[in-house]
Amino acid sequence: MRLRKQLWQRYVWKKQTAAQIAEQYRRSIDWIRRQLDSAPLSHSPITPQPLVFVADAFFNRRSFGVCVFRSPKLRKNVYWLVITTESPATYRQMRGELEQRGFSFKAIGLDGRRGVKELFSDIPVQMCQFHQIKIVSRYITGRPKLENYKRLP
Repeated sequence: MRLRKQLWQRYVWKKQTAAQIAEQYRRSIDWIRRQLDSAPLSHSPITPQPLVFVADAFFNRRSFGVCVFRSPKLRKNVYWLVITTESPATYRQMRGELEQRGFSFKAIGLDGRRGVKELFSDIPVQMCQFHQIKIVSRYITGRPKLENYKRLP
């Protein structure tokens, strides 16, 4: 039981792959995966309440991703959904599910995906700073030719 907990800690919090853990413990990858699969998961339900959410999707393969609604105040992922594509319909579905469970939205932070901001027009919306920078950097060269542009920070 203690070993499973150690394996789980390395896998989840230290972000090690099953192959890396297998090498450290001198076991097969299949054995490590079986141990991780059988590790008990603790689940503490989150009481529905008004929250500020941060929502985004990430993909680790072309057609496998996860869309997450996270509460910075609680420091927990409140709701997530496995997805194949990121679309406004995904965010609509997730918002509906959270509201059905009793959560209400005080505000939300989003990436710059088209059509998603409009789904939250009844609450304050903040665009993620990282995504703002990425959008602006698409239109600005990294190697300016004019002297005035070279002096900009």
